[in-house]
Amino acid sequence: MKQTRAMSLVEAIANVVGGYVLAVAHVGYSVAACSTSSAH
Repeated sequence: MKQTRAMSLVEAIANVVGGYVLAVAHVGYSVAACSTSSAH
């Protein structure tokens, strides 16, 4: 089963976007938690 170049590109973009969203969500949550509770 040969994968097309377009499908590979879509998968690569999905991986990058997914990782970026998870990273932003994690950083945002960490910042919010630190700002709300000073005793971490």
